[in-house]
Amino acid sequence: MAKNRIDHIDIAKAIGIVLIISSHIVCTTNFSKDLLLTTYWNVLGSFYVPFFFLLSGIFTPPPPPPRLG
Repeated sequence: MAKNRIDHIDIAKAIGIVLIISSHIVCTTNFSKDLLLTTYWNVLGSFYVPFFFLLSGIFTPPPPPPRLG
């Protein structure tokens, strides 16, 4: 059974993955004296985790109703 995919959501997820990978690369770089990398890290760190929470929360199916009886 094929699932219906929404292209722009898949693209947004791919962009989020690239942002997370780049944040890990920047994190391992010694950037304490580099203003550009420090700014990049601060801006990136402020939204990429909430971005993934938003995307995963939108497409999480609701739980089934409780069975009574």
